[in-house]
Amino acid sequence: MNTITEYFSGERLQCLIGIVISSISIAFALYFLLQVKTEFYKGIAWPFIIISLLLLSICIGVVWRTPHDIERVTNYTIYEKEKVSLEEIPRMQGVLQNFKIIKVFELSLLLIGIGIVLFASAKGNSLLKGIGLGLVIQSAIMFGFDYFAHERGKVYFEFLQNL
Repeated sequence: MNTITEYFSGERLQCLIGIVISSISIAFALYFLLQVKTEFYKGIAWPFIIISLLLLSICIGVVWRTPHDIERVTNYTIYEKEKVSLEEIPRMQGVLQNFKIIKVFELSLLLIGIGIVLFASAKGNSLLKGIGLGLVIQSAIMFGFDYFAHERGKVYFEFLQNL
């Protein structure tokens, strides 16, 4: 398997896993809202739903476009080598820069979630404590996903630069 196929197939596999995790998180959130119905679990449910829907939509898009991306970049390397440096390298520079920003944002959400849990625990607010815990869990999952995607992207970017 060549580097182009490895990169995009890795993205696709990670997103297939993301679809499963998002679906499970949404199912848990709905269970918490419709069956458990305590303030704490209602609090957990909202970050689970919001962040999981975001991850789900991103992952569906990646899975959908992966075959096209493999074909597009492979064609660049065979038939239109100039497009690698004119289109794919700048695209990946943007992707890698966005990952840096997104990871800082996700770590910020994680810290905000921890702060909310601590504040809510001191105040005895179980709804807010649930929101904070849900935010911690979901932002940690998103950070993990983006960390591995970023690392995979750096390898692919280096490959592109060496073409």
